[in-house]
Amino acid sequence: MSILEVQNLCYDYVQRFGITHVLKGVSGVFESGKLYALTGRSGSGKSTLLSLLAGFDRPKEGKITLDGEDISAVNPSLYRKEKVGVIFQAYNLIPHLTVVENVMLGYGEGNDRRVFKAQEALFAVGLEESHFRKKPSRLSGGEQQRVAIARALISPASVILADEPTGNLDDENSRRVAALLQDLAHRAGKCVIVVTHSRELAAEADVQYRMADGTLV
Repeated sequence: MSILEVQNLCYDYVQRFGITHVLKGVSGVFESGKLYALTGRSGSGKSTLLSLLAGFDRPKEGKITLDGEDISAVNPSLYRKEKVGVIFQAYNLIPHLTVVENVMLGYGEGNDRRVFKAQEALFAVGLEESHFRKKPSRLSGGEQQRVAIARALISPASVILADEPTGNLDDENSRRVAALLQDLAHRAGKCVIVVTHSRELAAEADVQYRMADGTLV
């Protein structure tokens, strides 16, 4: 069932040397229960599209709808808290919080199951219990990436957006994360959209979209 639609999205970057047309009329449909891979060369517009889907930026032209509602009419912070979970390439962990506290943020507030669900998600991404009370600065880049993924795993959001989720992981943990993303789509019924340069991860997707010259093909 279609949950997320983009219609004729256009987006420009204004720079000192001129205007770069990053997205040139991007349209597409994304369904619940499927894992999507967005591939393409660096600079092709993949991360820009993901940023628009997450509500961090707004298109110059076009429209994004989630469950039939134009996301431009929704408070961006509330939209990301309730509707869309984001796995950032730069992790975006809160430095003064522990690992388990960072993951708990994905589950919302005021629920006594947050600790249990956070620990469960951390085990699922392959982190040992000895890491749970550490601060992010004491983790490797790959471990921080897995914490960011765990935070998205417990999100109530119906759409999960991930920017290079296996970029800092070894082969074993990359396969683990790919399986988790598939589970989020196939078992939890979420719409999962992943920007990736990994051929292995893209091959696991139900649908592959390629960004080329500012369009989705």
